Amino acid sequence: RQLDGKLLYQGNIDYGLSMKEFMDATSSYVSDKHGMMGTLFLRCYGGLNTNGETSLQVRDQIIKVYGYNPDDIKILSWFAAQDMQCFLKILTGSNELVQDKISHKGHENFQTINIGTLCGKLFPGLLSTTLQSVHEFLTGGEGSRGEYHTASYDTEAMATIVKALVQ
Repeated sequence: RQLDGKLLYQGNIDYGLSMKEFMDATSSYVSDKHGMMGTLFLRCYGGLNTNGETSLQVRDQIIKVYGYNPDDIKILSWFAAQDMQCFLKILTGSNELVQDKISHKGHENFQTINIGTLCGKLFPGLLSTTLQSVHEFLTGGEGSRGEYHTASYDTEAMATIVKALVQ
């Protein structure tokens, strides 16, 4: 996500797995309250198999095509630890679905500001600190009605929220 609201990269990661293989691999990490995993899988992949580019292809795209350099680029995210772990895992280029936890601490280009928590403290009227809730709260429900939690929607919402916070 970029603060100008433009997408840096949008796509799926192809792990070479069927939905059943994916569910089997993740079931021990996902609680019962996330019973919608099959639905989410179908929504993300549009079918019964993972598709898109491999992790290594995505990493190469970010580094070689978009010029990611941790010395020049500062990263700000919604819930910092989770987003930054995902990004660091992409940068490894590993095609393993389940990877060991990678700490974002010590990576100086990652801003430790947790925008979701900050908004919760700044706006006591918020019912939730999800990206969609804060976006709707700050825009009065106006703005994009895109599908929540897609790269396009998340990027636009994050840009709108940060602009509202600094203006």
